[in-house]
Amino acid sequence: MNSKEAINDEDGKIAEIINKNDKDLKTPRMGGLVIVFSVLFTVALFWLVSFGIIGNPSGKLDILSRSETWLPMAAFVAGAFMGLFDDLFTIRNTGKFKKGLPLKYRLVFVAAFATFAG
Repeated sequence: MNSKEAINDEDGKIAEIINKNDKDLKTPRMGGLVIVFSVLFTVALFWLVSFGIIGNPSGKLDILSRSETWLPMAAFVAGAFMGLFDDLFTIRNTGKFKKGLPLKYRLVFVAAFATFAG
């Protein structure tokens, strides 16, 4: 028996339950916090370790002291704040941005950041 046969039983009740559950699912919010904090924690940890252990190869893993790291790190943090504001507007569900920040505002933010960073 395949999955379509299991869903389409004689009364169609299972299909109704699955369709109802799919509509009730919400997009998870604030999931980016795990990624942002893990990246920032790892970078900070290697930066601190490079100060404490002299002559250890861990100094080569210290990416924070390299000048070419600052722009991607700034873009990462700026994108994280954009996601945070988008999620906060969506969670509050009041005011002008009930469904989060519109695409045009996010694109303006990206263009402004690129212009400033460039």
